[in-house]
Amino acid sequence: MSERTKTILCTIDFSESSIHALRWAADTAVLLGAHLTIVYPYRLIRSTNGSEAVRMKRSMEEEAIRKFAPLEKDILQGVSLSYNFSPEVGFISDRVRDHAKKQTLSFLVMGKISKEGSLESLDDVVDGVKVPVVIVP
Repeated sequence: MSERTKTILCTIDFSESSIHALRWAADTAVLLGAHLTIVYPYRLIRSTNGSEAVRMKRSMEEEAIRKFAPLEKDILQGVSLSYNFSPEVGFISDRVRDHAKKQTLSFLVMGKISKEGSLESLDDVVDGVKVPVVIVP
C-alpha cells in the first residue's frame, strides 16, 4: 500500500455503536476506493507475570477474532474492499495516534465511547490527530 493510498481507520469494541461505525466505514471505503484498517484496542488490566500475560493476550486476541468473524462475513466479504483487522493492546487514543503516524488517514471512524468506567474521553482519542473524525451513534 503506497503512502498516498487513502485509509480509513475504524476502531471497534463490538458494541452496537461500533458495529454501526464499521458499517459506515466500510461503505465509505468502498465509495472512496480507500483501504479500511479496523482496530480493536484492548487492555491487559490484571498485573501478571510474563507467561501469564502472554496467555492472556493470546486469549483476548483469539476472542476478538471470533467476535470479528461474523461481522467480517456480514459486512466486509463480497464487497470490493481492501481491509485488515488488528486486535491491539493499548488505550484507544494511543492506537489511533500510532496509526496516524504510520499512515495517511482520510478519516477516523468510531462509535461512541461506551465502556462504563472508561478512562478515556473523546477528547483524549482525537487530541493531536489531524484528520476528520466521524462518530457513529
